[in-house]
Amino acid sequence: MSASKKQERHPMNMDDPPASVVHGDPINILIVDDEPKNLTVLETVLDDPSYRLVRAESPDQALLALVAEEFALLILDIRMPGMTGFELAQMIKERKKTAQVPIIFLTAYYNEDQHVLAGYGSGAVDYLHKPINPVILRSKVAVFAELHRKSRELGMVNRALLAEVTERSRAEEQLRELNETLEQRVTERTQALVMTSTALNETGERYRSLFDGSLDAIISLGTDGRFEAANPAALRLTGRTLQELKTVHFLDLCAPDQSEAAKNSFRAAFRHECITMDTAVITATGERRDLFISGTPTIMGGEVVGVSCIARDVTERNRVEAAMRESETKFRALLESAPDAMVIVDRQSAIVLANAQTERLFGYAREEMLGQRVEILMPDRVRSRHEGHRAGYFAALSARGMGVGLELLGRRKDGSEFPIEVSLSPLETEKGTLVCSAIRDITERKFVETELNTAKFAAEKANLAKSDFLSSMSHELRSPLNAILGFAQLMESDSPPPTASQKGSIEQILQGGWYLLELINEILDLAVIESGRLSLSLEPVSLVEVMLECQAMIEPQAKKRGIQMTFHPFDIPYFVKADRTRVKQVLINLLSNSIKYNQAGGTVVVACRASTPECIRISVTDTGVGLSAEKLTQLFQPFNRLGQEASAEEGTGIGLVVTKRLVELMGGVIGVQSAIGAGSVFWIELIATAAPQIVAGSLDSASIAHAQVHNDAPLRTLLYIEDNQANLKLVEQLIARRLDMRLLSAVDGHLGIEIARSVQPAVILMDINLPGISGIEALKILREDPATAQIPVVALSANAMPRDIAKGLETGFFRYLTKPIKVNEFLSTLDDALKFYETRSTSADKTG
Repeated sequence: MSASKKQERHPMNMDDPPASVVHGDPINILIVDDEPKNLTVLETVLDDPSYRLVRAESPDQALLALVAEEFALLILDIRMPGMTGFELAQMIKERKKTAQVPIIFLTAYYNEDQHVLAGYGSGAVDYLHKPINPVILRSKVAVFAELHRKSRELGMVNRALLAEVTERSRAEEQLRELNETLEQRVTERTQALVMTSTALNETGERYRSLFDGSLDAIISLGTDGRFEAANPAALRLTGRTLQELKTVHFLDLCAPDQSEAAKNSFRAAFRHECITMDTAVITATGERRDLFISGTPTIMGGEVVGVSCIARDVTERNRVEAAMRESETKFRALLESAPDAMVIVDRQSAIVLANAQTERLFGYAREEMLGQRVEILMPDRVRSRHEGHRAGYFAALSARGMGVGLELLGRRKDGSEFPIEVSLSPLETEKGTLVCSAIRDITERKFVETELNTAKFAAEKANLAKSDFLSSMSHELRSPLNAILGFAQLMESDSPPPTASQKGSIEQILQGGWYLLELINEILDLAVIESGRLSLSLEPVSLVEVMLECQAMIEPQAKKRGIQMTFHPFDIPYFVKADRTRVKQVLINLLSNSIKYNQAGGTVVVACRASTPECIRISVTDTGVGLSAEKLTQLFQPFNRLGQEASAEEGTGIGLVVTKRLVELMGGVIGVQSAIGAGSVFWIELIATAAPQIVAGSLDSASIAHAQVHNDAPLRTLLYIEDNQANLKLVEQLIARRLDMRLLSAVDGHLGIEIARSVQPAVILMDINLPGISGIEALKILREDPATAQIPVVALSANAMPRDIAKGLETGFFRYLTKPIKVNEFLSTLDDALKFYETRSTSADKTG
């Protein structure tokens, strides 16, 4: 009810005493607020028969009511249109009639200390914050109502004391006592209010810190859905200022597809329900951001006056989850499309995932496998060992490919077993580390491998038998051939000389014999090469020396056929890393072919140059009929003479094959360029190397003096088993400077063993790569024979790898020297070997 209506219902006569002074009448309390609902709240809280509440919805109505009636208390809202509560209070205190009316301020906005002080400064007796605590408000009003009632009673007593003096003194004393009590109660109440206000301010500061510092957006919406408050995180999220937010509705920010759902959620909040929702907003820049919002209704006086919300930006989380879902979908699709059985297990070996291939391979339904230990897919006899293998794998997680690890068997549901291969890959997941196993049935492959191994073994056995046969037949043919050629040469040199017809027959025998020997040598070489038993001694080889030797050997054949040989002089002394004997064999073969298949009166040109910094090329150019493109593709096939089988030229068809294999074994390449009518160019390329350092420096006076200290020593024999003439010449020069030694030599292992048995040398110097048997094999034979077992054998080899040296020493060599020779080391080793021999000899004599 408004003040004007109250005044109409209770007209006031200035000649009569105020209605409020009538004993027993309700006490007038004026409540002032521009919001009717707030006045209603106050009427509800102060509903008491002893109070008469007068409503005023503006400062003007309040002033009119104060003029018309007397009030025990004024409850005044601060924030009103036209005039604030502070200003109204100031006007009331300036008027004598109303200056003593107690004022209690109520406010929901002015919470700062300066506002509180301003309220008390304008004459208020109390300053309360909305929402109001009904108990506190009723208590405070009761105090001032009681004060007014006492004051009213005191006035009545004062009028009675005018008639009775004695009663007046008693009434004044009572009044004094009452005033003291009232002042004490007011002081206590004031102190309590100050303490409560301080505590509220501190609490407000804490909540303000939480509000401003929160990483989540915190917003407050009014009943109309518009923003009333927003923290800094909300401003950053929306990209707007607080002033801009206050001008828009929350639904204006929602993405169009989320607006209706958000509206329904807020309707629930206004029905006193707490809400949670997933929604999306559009920022000031047009970006869509996903939010998870939890909200609670703001209730005042039993009514929802707004919604307070906390909004968390979950855009990135949603993107990650979507990506994970997509990845999981792809992973499952990939798992199902995999050709192998795919089984994923956890650390306890429990199956967490299996694809359709696993069902088909092992015979279990997927539901039967999930949760079971993976050992159900294994034979019973190996299950107990799997736990140790699993623990070892988890201790050092890494990807393990198919075929790596153990020979494995799988076990089907029906109990049948089959061979498998397994690849393992660790998977890091939110549930911990899992292991993905790809399982492949290799039954068919095992069968094929067995068949292939059987076929391979048979082929290798047949190839070995062929090589052994060729080697054996070549050896068996050499013995009678030596006799044929030997007696033919004796017959040729007999006295008296043979007749012309006899000489012609002898020449035919010799020609056929030498051809047969060449054929046997080529077959033997091919057999040794194909069986992988050919040994090469790779060392620096002088091409100048080899070329001169080849030229001397081939020129008689060239002159016989009228072929002109031209050897271009070398611009530098080239050296290649090769086997000297085999290089010579290769060049003789190429030169022989260039003469054999050349035209009468033709030419052969031999040249040598560096094709690259690492390779030396030797080319042999002839003026023969040349080769077609088709024949060039068949050139290096065994036993293929390229249509020359019916010609007068003899040949086996394997010479070029042997040549090619020898070049490749020495790390080189061979090639040919030819065309019909243009002749042919055959070339080989070998690896270039530096010239050998035969002497570290030169044979200086110190080395010569070292050799001469043995002038008076007894003569000892050194047996050198070596097929390389250059190496033999070097050792001859070194031994020639020692007067205590003589040198014997053998060009192969068998001959060396026979000489050692017969001569009993003091020291044996042995090459490793020997024709016939290797130096390793020759050493074993010498050690097994008591006659040669005590002779120190020194290895001298171009095989200089650490494993070669270690193997030689393990076999039983006294020392292992490598080429090129270091003179001091070589001579020192000889001295050590001689001392060893003499010590052994002396011990044997004493024992005898």
